[in-house]
Amino acid sequence: MEKWMKEEVEMTRVYDFLKGVGQIGSIAILCDRLWPRGVSKAALEGVPWMKEWAPSRELREAFHAGTIPFGEFRDCYRIELGERRATIAGDLRALGLPDPQKTLRLLSASRDIEHSHLPVLKDYLAELLPPRPTP
Repeated sequence: MEKWMKEEVEMTRVYDFLKGVGQIGSIAILCDRLWPRGVSKAALEGVPWMKEWAPSRELREAFHAGTIPFGEFRDCYRIELGERRATIAGDLRALGLPDPQKTLRLLSASRDIEHSHLPVLKDYLAELLPPRPTP
């Protein structure tokens, strides 16, 4: 058995997802603390909003204000995720994950998801999920 492959956890801007990017074969989760601007609740019907998976308000605001560098943000965010480990693991089980046929798709309204909280969350989830059997 191999470890859950990081490629099985994908990151997508919520606006691209609404245009159809990554909708097929994935379990999408909105992972922002705030609801995305201009998106109705009906547009994301059936997509769980896991705002507790996002960084705390204080950490998010410090990072966006530029008062802490990314490395410090990452370390603090991983501590927060560790404190929520049991809740996150329960959420994953409730979603039916891991599922060898599905990709876990993390959604965010961030303009630049590569330089947001999503890569940190993606790595954390890849470590948290049990080994995934290879096809």
